[in-house]
Amino acid sequence: MKKRRQRRDTHKRKWLPVAAVSAIFLCIIVCAIWPRQTILRIPYVNVAVHYLDELINNPKLPSATFYGLDVSSHQGKINWSDVAINYDIVSRRLAKEKSTINRNVDFAIAKATEGKTFTDNYLSYNRDGIRNAGIIFGAYHFFSLKSSSEEQAQHFIRQCGLQRGDMVPVLDFEVDDGLSGNELRQRVLTWLNIVGKHFDCKPIIYTSANYRLSLFATPEFDDYRFWIAHYGVDSPKCNCAIWQFTENGIASGIDGRVDMNAFFSNRADFLQLILR
Repeated sequence: MKKRRQRRDTHKRKWLPVAAVSAIFLCIIVCAIWPRQTILRIPYVNVAVHYLDELINNPKLPSATFYGLDVSSHQGKINWSDVAINYDIVSRRLAKEKSTINRNVDFAIAKATEGKTFTDNYLSYNRDGIRNAGIIFGAYHFFSLKSSSEEQAQHFIRQCGLQRGDMVPVLDFEVDDGLSGNELRQRVLTWLNIVGKHFDCKPIIYTSANYRLSLFATPEFDDYRFWIAHYGVDSPKCNCAIWQFTENGIASGIDGRVDMNAFFSNRADFLQLILR
């Protein structure tokens, strides 16, 4: 039995390169025959093309009023005094090194906590570095469904270190664990109410465009501002205060890729996101 299985596995491995080459050849034929716009209308193809374009050519910087980053221990030690957004004036492609056009980062939101016990290892480092660099500091909590909203809210309040002049707190909601919409909304609202009451503000909700248009489309969330992660598009498919337009952003002072965000409204609206 083992010898027969080994022969079959060897036979399969021989066919893998052939299958891969065939798939690539088929893609080339399809791209040659079908118009580009038709191909990009195929579900998920546009996102895939956009993602590959970002990796190969670097993301494009949209025209916005303010720009920001969101970071965690994943980025390691950031040289905040050197952080800047560099891009080509014609193509608006981001560049790693300082180029003819560069601008400061306006705000940076660091991961503070997750669940009821976890605190990001680089929270203090990022908080101090962001403030010392003259960048507006913000903090977010990654929401977990494995512990109560009350415990998570108190953990965030104890650890985040937010103060006057910082951005309002952010709740990062990304997983639903198959729970009902009503239960999820109640858990989220509990966290928002506790944290909002403590800081005397309306926290921001970070989530995907799909969650915004489904889970958070109920009246209870009409007064909340949203920070939407939506990649592979020219603009998010729902209204939001902040748009996370890429997870492949690059900036001087940071090794590797980083999430990059845009704020399109005016300065007066941006000031509504600052703790007083």
